Amino acid sequence: MPCADHQIIGDAGRLQALHQLHLLDTQAEIGFDRLTSLACRVLNTPVSLITLVDKNRQFIKSQVGWPESLASLREIPLSHSFCQHVVATQQPLIVENALIHPLVYDNMGITDLKVMAYVGIPLMNPDGQALGALCIIDSQPRCWTEQEVSILTDLAALVMTEIELYKELTERKKLVEQLAERERFANQIINAVPASIFTYDLESGDIVYLSQGSSSLLGYDTTHRPAMNVRDLVSLIHPDDVDSSTFEELFAHAADHEVIQKDYRARHVDGTWRWLSSRSKVFSRDASGAPSQILAVAHDITSLKKAEQQAIELTLEREQIRLLREFIDHTSHDLRTPLTMINTSLYLAERLTDHVQQRKHLRVIYDQAAHLKQILDDFQVMADLDHTNSLDYELVEVSQMVKKIVRRAEARYRNQADYQVSYTTVETPLWITAHALQLELAITGVVENAFVHSPNGGQITVRVTHDTETLMIEVTDSGVGITPEERLQIFKPFYKIDKARTQNTSRSGLGLAIVKRVIELHHGSIRVISTPGQGSTFGILLPS
Repeated sequence: MPCADHQIIGDAGRLQALHQLHLLDTQAEIGFDRLTSLACRVLNTPVSLITLVDKNRQFIKSQVGWPESLASLREIPLSHSFCQHVVATQQPLIVENALIHPLVYDNMGITDLKVMAYVGIPLMNPDGQALGALCIIDSQPRCWTEQEVSILTDLAALVMTEIELYKELTERKKLVEQLAERERFANQIINAVPASIFTYDLESGDIVYLSQGSSSLLGYDTTHRPAMNVRDLVSLIHPDDVDSSTFEELFAHAADHEVIQKDYRARHVDGTWRWLSSRSKVFSRDASGAPSQILAVAHDITSLKKAEQQAIELTLEREQIRLLREFIDHTSHDLRTPLTMINTSLYLAERLTDHVQQRKHLRVIYDQAAHLKQILDDFQVMADLDHTNSLDYELVEVSQMVKKIVRRAEARYRNQADYQVSYTTVETPLWITAHALQLELAITGVVENAFVHSPNGGQITVRVTHDTETLMIEVTDSGVGITPEERLQIFKPFYKIDKARTQNTSRSGLGLAIVKRVIELHHGSIRVISTPGQGSTFGILLPS
């Protein structure tokens, strides 16, 4: 029997292309059956086949006119195949009488399948490979006309179109299945995350996607929700945490990789406030490149915020304990010294008969009692200021107030050392809005601090100046100055500069802490300029 070229039939590239069609061993398809039926009707033949030639067999994709036994079998060996010659030659095969045709005269299909007349047109793919054939068969010898061959050729082209569509549809279906599987996998991951993941349209605010984790985040049922808008979610945010910027403004100039993070409180379904942290970025853009959809991920950080608050409270508690210890240490010393002097003076006064000596010890008792009272007054003032956020203000003339404070300090410290005091101010009165008593207390603290830290014969300068916005009171002493390390500490409660720097015993260590607190309540500030060995300048700045 003349054989078809098995190198072409078994070519690996051709077989791969054939198998990639996913047509072998498939069920009948109506699209292909219409074409074989049409071939039989138009060309008036009893049998029409669409065949695919595999390595060792011929698969019948569609048939009209074959006996049921052959129709249900749907494949034949190559020993019975005429179509193998169509594939091998890649040319139409026209057989009018199979018994005398040089290629098929001894083919077993003649006796077993009653194939006597045959026309087969190769089914060529775009790569020029013959995959099978569209053929018509008659059980009697027959002369085929050129028109019949031409019609069959056109129908073969339609078969190839159907094959390409089937291939594309199969590949698309496979791709859809892959995408569906990936989506299912991604959804499983997303839904397992204890967070809300959603996308929303930037123009309309409509939520395009909302993960199942959103329901557990704030307790609201989102599985059977109606259409939601991102502004519905914003309505759950605590008013103090709502950003005044619009969504469009937030993302107008955002790059694709830029992430905007926000922490805020949101109302849970049970009425409590939960802390959430959201991270948002541009998800897609429109044709002009402007952001169109935003991707956001929000998760609950309430536990983290509580832990942070507990850490802050613990730090404050430790700081309070530290201050209490300092208070106890300083207070015990500051109170013990005058009490010891009072006890000693009382003991001596009781045993002395000289009235002059008795009066001397009574003066010591009086002075130390006043010192104790001043220490206790400082404690009370600091406690009151710590619980005050604002003061009762009135118009106060500062120039005369400062002048009075300086004269009072001169009188108080005149017997302790010989100071050179100068005071300068502007000619016109300087009025500001202040609490008179508290402001006088603060300025007195700075002025007396200069006397305390200036040596005998030292120079103390007080200047009052102002501009359109600020009034400044500068007090300069001629002491040994303050180191940078001490400047960081001097306004803290209970801090005392080395006693070797002072000519007098300090009261409670609260003086400058009280000054700073009073100035802050007046919306002002205090600064220190000092060089060790060259004295210090304290400047009080107040809004004029």
